[in-house]
Amino acid sequence: VTLYAQWKLTDYNIEYDLGGGTLSKANPVTYTYETDSFKLNNPTKIGYNFIGWTGSNGDTPEKNVTVKKGSSGDMKYTANWEPIILTITFDPNGGTWADGTTGKKVINIQYGSTITIPDAPKKNGATFEYFEGSNNKYSSGQKIKVTSNLEFKAHWSTNSSSVATGDNNDISGLIILMTISVIGIGLSIRNIRRQRKI
Repeated sequence: VTLYAQWKLTDYNIEYDLGGGTLSKANPVTYTYETDSFKLNNPTKIGYNFIGWTGSNGDTPEKNVTVKKGSSGDMKYTANWEPIILTITFDPNGGTWADGTTGKKVINIQYGSTITIPDAPKKNGATFEYFEGSNNKYSSGQKIKVTSNLEFKAHWSTNSSSVATGDNNDISGLIILMTISVIGIGLSIRNIRRQRKI
């Protein structure tokens, strides 16, 4: 009588910690010694960049992890993330901020955070109307949840009272020139009258 040993491949488990992420295609949760090599699918997470797996592959995050044929033992992989940082720019468009500066103000903020539109800048001879960003109009104090880099630009309307208040230097200069001309004409007339009397 010949006896033959019978063998069954051992199933090993693979555990994943996605850290709030999701997979568009699931990764295997079991494998055997004879399972063909396979590469782990990487997850995604709104507002974050995936920087790699750690765990059975080591402590350094790796985006390309392959479980090779001939491996054995249970495994565990943890997804690692870094937040997406957005750049928000406010352009006074010729105006002056409350702190006396006239340049653009730039802030860096995490994806999905809420920002508050700042106080309006000021500009001589003009009235602030609104900030424009992404083809929308925004008022000072308005709160916005940001999901992309944005630039907000101040928009102005010209004051109709600028001439009357003397804010327009060109108009003021013209008035001075007209006044001098009138005085000159008056002096010329006086000289003519004096000559006739003589």
